[in-house]
Amino acid sequence: MRIRCIAVDLDGTLLNSSHRVGTRSAAALRAASRVGILVVPATGKAPSSLRGVLPSLGLNGPAICLQGALVTAEGGRLISQTPLPSEVADRTAVWAQRRSKTLVAYCGDHVLAAECNSLTDLMIPYQDPVPQAVGSLPGALASRSVHKLMFIDEPALIPEIRRTLSIELDGWAKLVQSLPNMLEILPLGVSKGSALRTLLEPLGIDAGSLMAIGDAENDLEMMKLAGLPVAMGNASEEVKSAADWVVASNDCDGVGEAVERALAQQPKPAALVQPGP
Repeated sequence: MRIRCIAVDLDGTLLNSSHRVGTRSAAALRAASRVGILVVPATGKAPSSLRGVLPSLGLNGPAICLQGALVTAEGGRLISQTPLPSEVADRTAVWAQRRSKTLVAYCGDHVLAAECNSLTDLMIPYQDPVPQAVGSLPGALASRSVHKLMFIDEPALIPEIRRTLSIELDGWAKLVQSLPNMLEILPLGVSKGSALRTLLEPLGIDAGSLMAIGDAENDLEMMKLAGLPVAMGNASEEVKSAADWVVASNDCDGVGEAVERALAQQPKPAALVQPGP
């Protein structure tokens, strides 16, 4: 199999527990880029959050942000965006307000919350934009395009929020988790996998030549799309079962291991046949 594109998740995958890119992983991705492989960060983060990651990899190409609701090209030029229906944003914000639940709204690079508290502070290490406290979130979202919503709560409370909202929003939105204490609400049909299709089809890159590396539920669609799905050692069992390879954890440069292995297995160019006399 010839790999032409590597899609890599950030938190829990490329980034270690200190939210940094390991030396081995950075070197391997730079080596892949040098031989013409397209490296695509695929994350739930806002676009501006990539500014601290891409330079260390020598990248300035396309990226998938906000779980696929935003896709950008070289230099951050917007390729596609898919906002939540305004009814979903309003309905969810009202639901959260009535129950005093912490909800943040991602509107491109702007993040809004009713108030900043100890739960929104949990976002700080992930280097996303600091939420702006707006008081009434339903009112603030009325005139904005919302790309994703995210509940933050104690991990033990997230399953009940998810169960209730899966009924409330059935057929209107998609629910997904990347971390135990965060539940995300996305537009229907949006995923890292759907975003990769949008990105790769115009480039003539077939999904069979895609390697996708991830660790969590929100990575499953792109892993199922890829010809070579790779799970991190710290991934959930569900993600590992969807992978062809399971590599080391994000704290042990598992991405570097995967990319080095893929590069070593790349088909070599056929030797030129010298014409006979």
